[in-house]
Amino acid sequence: MGYRSDIAIGIAFDTYEQFVSFVTKTKLSPDFSQEEFDAYYHTIYKHGESEVHTIYMYNEDVKWYPGYPDVEWHNKLMEEAKKSDASVYFIRIGEELGDIETDYSSSNSSDSMDALFNMMGVNQSIYAPVSEQSVTEFLSLSKGINHESL
Repeated sequence: MGYRSDIAIGIAFDTYEQFVSFVTKTKLSPDFSQEEFDAYYHTIYKHGESEVHTIYMYNEDVKWYPGYPDVEWHNKLMEEAKKSDASVYFIRIGEELGDIETDYSSSNSSDSMDALFNMMGVNQSIYAPVSEQSVTEFLSLSKGINHESL
């Protein structure tokens, strides 16, 4: 059991060369496992004439505790990305109401941060059961009840 969170991490690069350099360096490093890195996906965000290359991951229902090896791996990846002048956006939503953590670091280009903010975010919503019948329909179908006298 334990406390669970939903996690999203996005890393955006201003150029294709910067993206390839970071991914190559990271995948060759003994500090980063291929298995963990395979949890990330690549996409290209078009912003005007520019293209921003991003890698991102999203996981639900994970234990996100400081000191856990998986958590430390992702934290280290985000730190390496910041050192490589990439934009980084982190979102964690916990089980408890209001337990939302966000952190971001922008590169020199606003395009890469714009890409991350447009790709990822927190959405608060209400859900409720939806009945197939309105109250009036239900009462009109009920036997022995004169709903018009109610």
